[in-house]
Amino acid sequence: MYQHERLPDQSAYREVTMATKDYKGVVSSKATTRSSSTNSSNTKLLPVRYPVYHAISEVNRSFEETIQGLEHLMSFKIFNKDSLQGLQFTLEEIRALANEELTDTANERELVNSFHYERLREKYQTRNGVETSSPEESRKQKGGKKQKAARK
Repeated sequence: MYQHERLPDQSAYREVTMATKDYKGVVSSKATTRSSSTNSSNTKLLPVRYPVYHAISEVNRSFEETIQGLEHLMSFKIFNKDSLQGLQFTLEEIRALANEELTDTANERELVNSFHYERLREKYQTRNGVETSSPEESRKQKGGKKQKAARK
């Protein structure tokens, strides 16, 4: 994975431009926001919407089609099979690196979003006198009860 470090003159804030594709295929990059690299209470929500995951899927589909094309070329027996296989391995590596970079970025945003919603949930629960267990804690408790019931 490639690590990008901040230069000394860069602030902790960065511009984030979100390009979204509507259902007619038009790309809009008008949505610009500022996000903090720290987990502060004023961190703005940065939703990762369906078009982002769909675009990642399209990239993977394109890689798959290209790899299938190389395999089809191998069947003609006029091309060097080892050379085409080397290209296939290179494409697979690039796909894996691209997926790592793309999903790491999406996961970072999803984590910020989960903290945002966790704070909202906790405020709601405190305001309404609701028990303040997180969804993760609730899942663990339910999982323990199911395991006990399965053992009986």
